Amino acid sequence: EFLASNLCWMIWNFSWHIADKTKALMHGRHATEALVRAERHLGWCYRGAARWRGVNLGGWFLLEPGPATTFWTGLPEDARSTSCEWACSLALGADLASSMLAHHRRTYFQRDEFLRMRSMGITHVRLPFGAWCVSGPRSGEPFVGPCLEALDAALDQLDAAGLLVLLDLHGPVGGVNREAPTGRIDPSWHPEHFDTIASLEVLRVVAERYVNRRCICGVGVANEPAECISSEVL
Repeated sequence: EFLASNLCWMIWNFSWHIADKTKALMHGRHATEALVRAERHLGWCYRGAARWRGVNLGGWFLLEPGPATTFWTGLPEDARSTSCEWACSLALGADLASSMLAHHRRTYFQRDEFLRMRSMGITHVRLPFGAWCVSGPRSGEPFVGPCLEALDAALDQLDAAGLLVLLDLHGPVGGVNREAPTGRIDPSWHPEHFDTIASLEVLRVVAERYVNRRCICGVGVANEPAECISSEVL
């Protein structure tokens, strides 16, 4: 009965949205409101009455100074002044970056923290990662990877705590913008730098590796792509 009711309301609101879109522009607000209601009912059809409560585990498998504050404060002074994983890894040098990131990925979050999240009602987590965690850095890139074993261990802990995980390719190959969340602050970045073929290969590896992981509820394919990347490319 719950499913049937929400399906009916979803269809009704989608129909209302389409009808209002064909009217004068003054009805645009009503069309948008109908679409929002329809999407709400679609969500209820998918997950039932259960609520999703989630947190973002940023700064773990893709470094940013904000989410990874405790990591940044422990860096040597020249690396501490950087603002993205690329610059940080360059400042540390290959050997130190490799050892520090291996330790960080192993210890930044602990199982007890995940159990506490679950006890507080958290049901889902978003786990951003860079492509280099899966495929390793390309020639000339200072990123440290691959680190699939560390990602496996992270998922083991999250699964044991009863949390569901959205894996998010935060840093596709070549980047999808010029900001730190993609792994590198690069004012010279251009949409042509985004390597779609290599990024799809990363997603293929992730999908095949984790297809049977019960804790995986989804995979995000690109975080905050720049507006100048065409919808056809995405």
